Amino acid sequence: MKEYVEKMIREYESMKRERQILLSQMNSIGFTEEDVIASMCFSHPDGERVQSSELSDKTAKVAISFRERQRKMNEDFFSYLLKQYEHLDEEIIFLEEAIRRLPGKEGEIMQALVLEGMTWDELEVSKYLNRRTISDYRRKAIDSLVREYQLRESQVAAYLLS
Repeated sequence: MKEYVEKMIREYESMKRERQILLSQMNSIGFTEEDVIASMCFSHPDGERVQSSELSDKTAKVAISFRERQRKMNEDFFSYLLKQYEHLDEEIIFLEEAIRRLPGKEGEIMQALVLEGMTWDELEVSKYLNRRTISDYRRKAIDSLVREYQLRESQVAAYLLS
């Protein structure tokens, strides 16, 4: 679990960027006509079809099929992006809240390092601490964060088992 917490801290900024990208993708979602046509070129009929008359309106059938295919593709893709976004957003929010709940100096150090994006050098100067002290506070904070993540994990497991 400690490795997971450290990974979350390391990737915090990239997770925020990815969340923003997902949000912009969801706002501009839409498969083009070319995308739909390409997908229809490789599809096969769903079952056997019997033509009951010589006269059929193939153009109308193609248009209806095209419109339905485009709607379904956009809907499926949006659903996929939304699931990705919700998961990432939940992880980011949990990490930020867990860091804000850290007590005392541990909380100050982790907020500065992770949420504010300060470097160790900047932190040394602004908090008048040496690297060893910052490292000790960071280690204690990570231990506290591990307990938070373990608690969340056990709550989810308890819910799933109930």
